Amino acid sequence: MIIRKFRAATMREAMYKVKNELGEDAIILKSEKVANGGVFDFSETKYEYEITAALDKLPLKKDLGNLKRTATVSKIAGETPKANKAPNLDRNPADDKFKFIDLKTDLKNIGSKLDNMANHIKYNEMPNLPSTLVPYYIRMKNNFVEEKIIKDIMMKIYMDFKGEEFNDKNLIEKAVINLIKKKLNTAPLEEANAEKMVGPKVIALVGPTGVGKTTTLAKLAFNDKFFGKKKVGLITADTYRVAAVEQLKTYSNITQIPLEVIYQPDQIRYALRKFENFDVVLVDTAGRSQRNLQQMSELKKILYHGGIIDTYLVLSITTRNEDQADILKRFSAVNFNRIIFTKLDETSGFGGLLNSSSNYNVPISVITYGQNVPDDIDLADKDKISKMILWPEKVEFS
Repeated sequence: MIIRKFRAATMREAMYKVKNELGEDAIILKSEKVANGGVFDFSETKYEYEITAALDKLPLKKDLGNLKRTATVSKIAGETPKANKAPNLDRNPADDKFKFIDLKTDLKNIGSKLDNMANHIKYNEMPNLPSTLVPYYIRMKNNFVEEKIIKDIMMKIYMDFKGEEFNDKNLIEKAVINLIKKKLNTAPLEEANAEKMVGPKVIALVGPTGVGKTTTLAKLAFNDKFFGKKKVGLITADTYRVAAVEQLKTYSNITQIPLEVIYQPDQIRYALRKFENFDVVLVDTAGRSQRNLQQMSELKKILYHGGIIDTYLVLSITTRNEDQADILKRFSAVNFNRIIFTKLDETSGFGGLLNSSSNYNVPISVITYGQNVPDDIDLADKDKISKMILWPEKVEFS
């Protein structure tokens, strides 16, 4: 196996050198943009392209050329061709064993480099991405982070790091995590519109069907970590589903938290009057298709008649990125100011958390991960979410 490096001012020239020297059968192990002063020396202004290529053996025409040159030199020097040596009967068989082990090690190393190169080609549309960044590119890609966000993170590190810094795996990992955290937007529930509060804080949960709004509302109401000892009241406008009303009535009876049911948008005014001495009022709305204009209009009427300024969009993390973007865009008509993500226990990738908060600049406040009321719910935490995005296989919900 022959491994060589080739440099040129352009990638095309470097590839020409590879083909000219090693032929069409050469395998590209690595390609990168390097500074004239050294690998990734970004202080230099001129760059070259370096390709590391491998070949099982030199092309036949080159072998013959080398053989002819050797024979000519020998003839001029007056040397006679050497006869084949007799086999060495004293050779130690253990030497062959060690050579075989060395060969296996070399092949394993080459195989590893080829795997890295395959990943580089498969996942990387940025031709000069350093090899130490490729694993993080792959992880974010496989965990449903949008391409433009990944490229932004990779390019930021690529431009900020210099020389040997690219070989420091701990430094690379820390940089990736910090950039993810910068793009994440999280904030507590209580901070939303706190300066505008007159009377109870009224929070409406909105969103498409099947995302778990009613269960999430119950968890918020009955879990002390959110509103502590404050007086909480419940209103449900989700009369399209009998089960939703009955579910909240059951929770209300168990916890002694009062519940009001409304059937028309303007009835919310009267329901809110009954809770004027409460600290917090949570409003459950029916699931709405973001593409159904009539349903979205009905939702707006509820919010208008209730004078509600705290509207929290509930999203399922299992929703496709494209559909999630459509939901966020169309529900922006109701001016939601917080996002709650549900069903984190039903997915293998958490990139949607980063996509939503990065693209729409609306804080994530709460995440849920199960059906147990009042448990299986937490405040959104940047440190935890950033690690969930990179290492979802290590996530355990309890």
